[in-house]
Amino acid sequence: MLWCRVDAEERRWVYREWPCARIPVPGIGFPGAWAETGSSKTHKFGGVPGPGQKGFGLTLGEYKNEIARLEGWEDVRSGKPVEDWRESNGTRERIYQRKIDSRPVAIRNYKAYSENTTLLEEMADIGLFFEQASGKGVDEGLDLINDGLGWKDEFLTEEDPLRAVQLGPKLFICEDCQNLLFALKVYTSMGGDKEATKDPIDTLRYLLMDDPCYVPNDGRQGGYSGRGYGMRAGAGGGMRRADEAGPSKASRMGKFNH
Repeated sequence: MLWCRVDAEERRWVYREWPCARIPVPGIGFPGAWAETGSSKTHKFGGVPGPGQKGFGLTLGEYKNEIARLEGWEDVRSGKPVEDWRESNGTRERIYQRKIDSRPVAIRNYKAYSENTTLLEEMADIGLFFEQASGKGVDEGLDLINDGLGWKDEFLTEEDPLRAVQLGPKLFICEDCQNLLFALKVYTSMGGDKEATKDPIDTLRYLLMDDPCYVPNDGRQGGYSGRGYGMRAGAGGGMRRADEAGPSKASRMGKFNH
């Protein structure tokens, strides 16, 4: 999962990832890196899978608990069953929109009460709402990542702060997002679905292909009858209101090859 905020200058700030080697998962601990340097017979490009890919065996309710814990939902401390938690009851981070990879969640092969349902429907039943992200246009998404990381040559010497913002990069990654930063360094796209760093890159390109934009502070949240929802693409992600404080630590990565 990735969480992103957009500021008034339409700059995208990825401020959190999950799993994150720097954020412990309750009952599990620090998950370790998603991918690591190296190669093998099955992973010749873009590194090899790290311990973060082993999976945690979480239920949908436990995934909701993690999202709510990280975003600071008030209901986490309410004593209510997790399926009754709602962002509209109060949250530290007001999420505007959530997106999720459309390919696995829309297939009607998820078993519940002896009936075939979709993962999207099962998540909605416990109060975790998503819209489907586009899984198309891989090259387009990669180009958007490169465009966001790039800048005009004059940016490095521009003295006017406002002009520098216009000339500078439009995509920033918090240094805590080590899995995404590593993926941006080593991803090649030559390893297909088996490339170890594919998931973080997929998540980022889904987010950018959705073209998240600045949302002024008007006191409202996203859709679903007033229930807030955040940007989650691929493995996940969130788009937070940009009028809140920006990330305290952010890094800009250079363009990556694909």
